[in-house]
Amino acid sequence: YKQRPVYKKKRNTMGLIDRYKVRFTVAAYAKTMTQGIDYKEKYAANAHWSTYLLLLTFATTNDYDLVLFDIKTFFLYGDLPEDESIYMKQIPGREVKGQEDDVLLLLKSIYGHPAAGFHAQKKLNECLEAAHFRRSVFDTCLYILEDSSEDIYLLATHVDDLAGTGTKGGYDKAVACLKKVFEITIMNEPNLLLGVVIERDRPKRKMYLHQGPYTKKLIDDLGVKDCHPPKTPMEAGAQAELRKGLVAGKMGTLGRESEYQSIVGKLMWLFKTRYDIRFAVGLLTRSLLSAGDEHIIRAMRVVKYLTRNPARPIVIDGTVPMTVSGASDSDWGGDFKESKSTSGFFVMVGKTVVSCHSQLQRKVTDSVAMAETLALAELSKHIQSTVGILEDVGVTVPRPIHVMVDNQGVK
Repeated sequence: YKQRPVYKKKRNTMGLIDRYKVRFTVAAYAKTMTQGIDYKEKYAANAHWSTYLLLLTFATTNDYDLVLFDIKTFFLYGDLPEDESIYMKQIPGREVKGQEDDVLLLLKSIYGHPAAGFHAQKKLNECLEAAHFRRSVFDTCLYILEDSSEDIYLLATHVDDLAGTGTKGGYDKAVACLKKVFEITIMNEPNLLLGVVIERDRPKRKMYLHQGPYTKKLIDDLGVKDCHPPKTPMEAGAQAELRKGLVAGKMGTLGRESEYQSIVGKLMWLFKTRYDIRFAVGLLTRSLLSAGDEHIIRAMRVVKYLTRNPARPIVIDGTVPMTVSGASDSDWGGDFKESKSTSGFFVMVGKTVVSCHSQLQRKVTDSVAMAETLALAELSKHIQSTVGILEDVGVTVPRPIHVMVDNQGVK
């Protein structure tokens, strides 16, 4: 492999540059892996965002400290198997005299190699399991301390970042375990998690999550800061209007796919906290490969809508019991390309929405009742996962679980 440095800007909660970072990497690509042999061994697993919300709810309800662990040079800890040899060209200016054409045999994994994250994740698994942390069957990136003591501690992983919460004894065991193998930095009560700003009010046992800095930067970049914001992200009947325009060829000048994809992609990053734009952006994603002026106008409407409240938060209330509830809904054949229906559903723990989705169903349905049933089936899967994680960490979830659906045929 060739090698090269990669430079990155690290930003704070306000979106300003906090520090500069450089990594030495190899220029490797997925094509160096063989499908059917090692093609899927190229990723470090990440916990689902709903798992992080459950962890934050657990911390807020029990008034536990929230801690963020950052493993330095995480990818360099991976041990390469004996049957997986990696050779790298020598670093320019640091060649061995008289052996300039020779290559280096790597003993450890390195940034840029497709399987680096996979091998580093294996090392982390071994470290935590040796310290009596077990992986939840509902999210294998959630680690739960399970030993003979009464200590409890949860760790959710996102590559080299680990969010943790639990008792003081559990925290000490987690720190001791990680420091045995890795070099880590510890941030107590972090104000930023995976691009989401955290504001915590411990006396009132509440936590606020928002993406205000990112949203404001998006608004400024697209030049709509001083616009008159619409009341909704998308007008009623937008699907029908798009269908009429597509049939009549009135989508305006096509060939604006790159600009359109850029706007929609930036909006999708807000899915963590802005549940109110999920349906609108989901509808926009169905035209990524054939976008015209009309599509740009509808995408910009969503951006203008965000100017009403750029820092609209998710509120986690730790004063209410951790009961689980949910609701689902569906249209019927609303998609103008394949006549599929769109499901919408959410799961709540207490007063906090921990999972919210708006997605196209996988098959065409024959009736409204069938479409509603498919939406309810998807909701039930997410409820089962949510209840499973809560019971994994020792929370008793009251039964029955209340689910709301607005179609009599589903009963």
